[in-house]
Amino acid sequence: MPVLDVEKVEYKPPQEGEDYIVVLTEEQTAQTQDGETEKIQVAFEPLERKENDKAIYNEGLWKTVRYTPTSKIGSFLDAFEGYFKDNKHPTVENPNYRNTDDWVGAIVRVLSWVERKRKIQVRGYAPKKRVDALQKQIAERRPKEND
Repeated sequence: MPVLDVEKVEYKPPQEGEDYIVVLTEEQTAQTQDGETEKIQVAFEPLERKENDKAIYNEGLWKTVRYTPTSKIGSFLDAFEGYFKDNKHPTVENPNYRNTDDWVGAIVRVLSWVERKRKIQVRGYAPKKRVDALQKQIAERRPKEND
């Protein structure tokens, strides 16, 4: 009998009170009961990962034409809009809070992740070398296309 070479993976949303680095954002199409819709998948890495923590932290943000500041996507848009008003992006000349590529590398603190009361705070940006290394780790942990 063949032995399966598999690894159990636990996906978690970001946890309140914790700091994370936004490692990756990507657009995805999802099938819902109302048809296809688009979402932004955001992958996080804890700023300080606990020794036994092997979870993959991510969250899907549903794209919408209107949003509230305390929705999932709204909490990100609100936080980045506020941050870019007062701070410079380390590598982008004119960052746009609506461009999720400009979120990559940000250090965010999750102040609240309760439904309809979500709030995050952008605290700055991680060094590019660290972000690049984390992106490589995530790519290696992801299931392959044929899996």
